[in-house]
Amino acid sequence: MTLRISAATAKRLRLVGKVGVARGKPPRRTEEADLQKALAKQLYAMTKDGALRASFWTASNNGVRLTTIKARIRSKEQGVNPGLADLLFLGMDREWYLLEMKARKGTVRPEQRALGDAMKPGHYRVARSIPEAMDALMGWGLL
Repeated sequence: MTLRISAATAKRLRLVGKVGVARGKPPRRTEEADLQKALAKQLYAMTKDGALRASFWTASNNGVRLTTIKARIRSKEQGVNPGLADLLFLGMDREWYLLEMKARKGTVRPEQRALGDAMKPGHYRVARSIPEAMDALMGWGLL
């Protein structure tokens, strides 16, 4: 259940600008989030079937947008760094593979590009669709 309150009520309760408060607007859905959700659903099914030869995790802030300086500082102190890929895979070969999901017109941020450059060649990919993500997994030998 999501509690929705008006911008005026949020302001009166001094909630505007706090972590997780969307300034009176409902949380927005994005193409990128929907794409990642669909891929994760397929990956869970493949894990049960034994088709995915890797463990995977997602780097998530649980949908909380860091809207205040204080929240960003606290997050940084806890080890949250910008640029981490959306999905992390640990293959049977004990190698890490990172997959960044992007919307069709989404751009890779400089922090994300820097992480990709720091990885072993071929261990970081950007996918804009489920088929592109599956191609990356096959290329890495995880499928």
